[in-house]
Amino acid sequence: MKDSQIITSRTNPKVKALIDLKDSKEHFFVEGYRIIEEILRANLMPVEVIYTSESGLNPITIKAKSMALSFTSMSGHVFEKISDTKEPQGLAAFFKKPIYKLDDIINKSGEKAVFLLLHEIQDPGNLGTIFRTARAAGVAAIILTKKSVTVTNTKVIRSSMGTVLSVPFIDDIRINDAISYLRNGRVFIAVTDLKSGENIYETEYKLPVCFVLGNEAHGLPEEILSKADFSLKIPIINDIESLNLSVSASVLMYDAVKRFLLFKK
Repeated sequence: MKDSQIITSRTNPKVKALIDLKDSKEHFFVEGYRIIEEILRANLMPVEVIYTSESGLNPITIKAKSMALSFTSMSGHVFEKISDTKEPQGLAAFFKKPIYKLDDIINKSGEKAVFLLLHEIQDPGNLGTIFRTARAAGVAAIILTKKSVTVTNTKVIRSSMGTVLSVPFIDDIRINDAISYLRNGRVFIAVTDLKSGENIYETEYKLPVCFVLGNEAHGLPEEILSKADFSLKIPIINDIESLNLSVSASVLMYDAVKRFLLFKK
């Protein structure tokens, strides 16, 4: 049933329930007009929409309410208690975290698929940027190993502009288990390694492929490097230690786009 109550007290039980929902790790908490509008374009239904009276007449708020299972109006003072931003716009939404199975994704992705396997990635900005680029490049799925930043992290959601909800992902998986699933699905494994990898622009690789990238500080374990079908590196012309992780992932994804014309049906 739709909920149209107006909450004016921070001690209202509904406020505690919403904070618990936000912290559950089973929901995405999304704030702001632009990002919510992008998510709604994908026809994703909010579990709950919360908004202030000032934002109630905004067209995006009206659309979000019309698609939501429930919505709640509240004062700006109450909204600020739930919000993660210093100057909230007065509109937020909760979306159920989707559940995917890696073997199902692999089986449905076809022979031209590209996957990303990210090992213990820590920076939410990096992960969000990777999700947004993956959406643009047509990546089949992003796989996150244990100890990686959670996909429900609000900074991940903001930097991805909501695309974390539209790119299939697997999280909290052991890297060896992920590689086993990929190999069983006849997906080639391509690791990135600045020391022993071959120049990506001078190396041939095949699809379907999974690009494996390591932790921002420590890279990939030697054990994983030895399991790869291909070891790649992005050439660095001037003297810097390495590229940002999200930049490296973007180069790899769009190298595949260029080679195999993934954007063509």
